[in-house]
Amino acid sequence: VMDRHFANSRGAIARFDRGAIEVRVIDLQECPMMDLAVAEVLVAVTRALVEGRLGGPEAFKDLPEEELLGVFTEVIRTGRATPIAHPRLLAAMGLGGPSTAGAVWEHLAATVEQELSPDARNGIALILEHGSLAERILACTGSTPDRDRIVAVYRELADHLEADTFFA
Repeated sequence: VMDRHFANSRGAIARFDRGAIEVRVIDLQECPMMDLAVAEVLVAVTRALVEGRLGGPEAFKDLPEEELLGVFTEVIRTGRATPIAHPRLLAAMGLGGPSTAGAVWEHLAATVEQELSPDARNGIALILEHGSLAERILACTGSTPDRDRIVAVYRELADHLEADTFFA
């Protein structure tokens, strides 16, 4: 039913052939405040794209979905460290040369920063600096954690959920 490429996607996916933006599954974060921060930056970036502050919707119309799928698949696999060398995609977002997925998001977030609430700015800054929730959990557990370490990290996560604070 759900294409494997989109079953774990995050954010808004441009469907230029349909003249639409599809909002896909967004993973839950460590607390509602971070969920709202992610949603807020996605809305602001989408608005900036539509308004032409990042190249405009026309710049994206001729980008073949097959090429974008390759970029998307790599980002799923390697996250914010993924090299992005697609010149037309980068130009459409106002970037001049090769970059990484993380650097692209830094650029996008900087473009809309003044539109974000303080909580959203802080949340997105945390993600950009320390990675996704999965990356932050892995940084805390290590690559081969024992059961006690996993339990301790997830207890800390539960505390952040209860307090509605970011997990760093």
